Amino acid sequence: MLAGIVSYPNPLKETSMNTFKARTLALSLLVTLLATAAYAAPGQRSAPDPQARMDKLATVPGLTQAQRDDIIRIQDESRAAQRALMEKTHSEHQKLREESNQKLRKALRGWSDTDEGTQPPADE
Repeated sequence: MLAGIVSYPNPLKETSMNTFKARTLALSLLVTLLATAAYAAPGQRSAPDPQARMDKLATVPGLTQAQRDDIIRIQDESRAAQRALMEKTHSEHQKLREESNQKLRKALRGWSDTDEGTQPPADE
C-alpha cells in the first residue's frame, strides 16, 4: 500500500546522470584545452624583421625616430642577452650530463669487475 505513495530514488538513474555530467564536463575541458593549445602553440620563430618592427613602431603616436631607434636597439640587446644565456645554460647542461654519464660508466665498470656472481644472466 505504501509502495505506491513513497518514491525511493533510483540509484541507477542518479549514477547515469552523474556520469553524463562528468563526461560533459570532461569533454568541455578537453575542447577548451585543445583550443588553447592550438591558439598558443609556439611555431617556428624566425628572426624579427627590422623593417616590420619599424613599421609597427611607426603606428605608435608620439614616438620620434630617435625613440623608435632606441626601442629597436634595446630589443636587439635583450634578444642577444637571452640567446647568450640560453647557449651558456645549454652548454652547462651538456657538461653536467656528460659528467654524470662518466660517473655511471665508472660505477658500472667497477660493479661488473667486482660482483661477477651478482650480475644478471647474459642474453644467449
